[in-house]
Amino acid sequence: MSKRAVDEGILNNRNFPLENQHKTIIQGQVDYNGKVLKFEAFQDSYTGIVENAWPVLEWARY
Repeated sequence: MSKRAVDEGILNNRNFPLENQHKTIIQGQVDYNGKVLKFEAFQDSYTGIVENAWPVLEWARY
């Protein structure tokens, strides 16, 4: 489910670079049984690999 949320966040350009850490924060959401579930994820800026994704109640402001 987090993979779909990350793909949705990339598609809708909800990503925020963290220059000092060489990472990008991606904020995405998916529909699950009629509810919207939000996720945030770290993506490595060099490799493009999503290193970690987690569910959140609200997205952080970057």
